[in-house]
Amino acid sequence: MVEQQIMKPYKLLSSGMENIFVNDPMFKDMWYINRDDGKPTYNVIDVWKRNVTGQGVVVAVVDEGFHPQHPEIKDNYDKSGSLDVIDNDNYPVPSSPSVPLYGHGEKCAGVIAAVLNNSHCGVGLAYKSKLAGIRLFFDSTASDADEARALSHATDHIDIYSNSWGPDIKGFNVIGPGPLTQRALQSGAEKGRRKRGSIYVFAVGNGGFRVKNSCAFNGYVNSIYTIGITGINSDGSIPEYGEHCAGIMAVTYSKDSFGVYDSSKVVGQTW
Repeated sequence: MVEQQIMKPYKLLSSGMENIFVNDPMFKDMWYINRDDGKPTYNVIDVWKRNVTGQGVVVAVVDEGFHPQHPEIKDNYDKSGSLDVIDNDNYPVPSSPSVPLYGHGEKCAGVIAAVLNNSHCGVGLAYKSKLAGIRLFFDSTASDADEARALSHATDHIDIYSNSWGPDIKGFNVIGPGPLTQRALQSGAEKGRRKRGSIYVFAVGNGGFRVKNSCAFNGYVNSIYTIGITGINSDGSIPEYGEHCAGIMAVTYSKDSFGVYDSSKVVGQTW
């Protein structure tokens, strides 16, 4: 059989990840994404290679706010999902740099979706997801009505509500969401995300260090409508601040309180 041969164009298939981080100076320090010591990581790079990067997902950071113009946030900022419960507008900026919590929301947002390859800091785990800011706190306090408003905001637009806060449990009293917030969580979980159910993620808490609190007394973590997440150190050990309870559903990499037992860092974003 004789057949005329034609040169056809092809391209070498690549993940596209080889040189993508050259402009993110702290990527080399993000051991939980990229480490060469043979220890576990999130293995998220393999997920990125499959083009799973958070694109099409809106994550609301329910916190003390963040600045939409932060260089690691602005390109992923989602104005339509944002809300300032304190000032009753959609611009979730903390009132003043002097507020004790200032910067916490930006750090949380950066871990989730810091912009990729922008010559600034690191990169978020879901770097193509969109970030909505829901400012709930000014001075570490909030009412039941405020919490319910925050957690029921734009439930058909927001996919995931990230909550790195919880009740200040001292002793052995169960503290959890009030009746309005309970209804908001139930409604979101049953009807939100375009009838697929809103995803409410709550940090387990920092009460293990001094008073040995148990997250069994945290009604937000133990709600059937939420997902409780705790932290582990780079070597898999439990941080000193870690709490214990059956409500924990998964863990995420973190670091110990003072670095005495764990000198690793988690890259966050602040001004």
